[in-house]
Amino acid sequence: MLGKIAVPDVSAYSRFAIVWELPADLDLRVTDGTKVLVGSGTSASDGDQGVIALGSTAVQSPVLARVYSVRSQTLGDADITGELRITPASCGRTLRVDTVYSSRGIATTADQAIRVPLCGTAGDILVLKNLAPAPKLAAPK
Repeated sequence: MLGKIAVPDVSAYSRFAIVWELPADLDLRVTDGTKVLVGSGTSASDGDQGVIALGSTAVQSPVLARVYSVRSQTLGDADITGELRITPASCGRTLRVDTVYSSRGIATTADQAIRVPLCGTAGDILVLKNLAPAPKLAAPK
């Protein structure tokens, strides 16, 4: 045996991930109360919640992801948005973005087609709202 590492119980965390391929260029922004976490190339974390950047553009056909993780069984009141940079390589195209939501150890995925504005807007940012699932409230029986 080379080593041992403890992995936190998956059911103790909720996670939301956005996954894409080039030429898309995305950031994940999470606002929770006074905290703002952005996962753009580096990790941002405060212990119980954080955003981590995964993937590398230095490989052939890269797949990239940003993952928001919070020690809770729900995402709580976090406002989660994607920020898509409009570049000459992406403008005027329809890009595929996948989302993954994990809560209580159960993951659900969604595939979204994002229409990027025409090329006169290169350098702007397209804010992607409503990516995360709406919280479900338990009804009394």
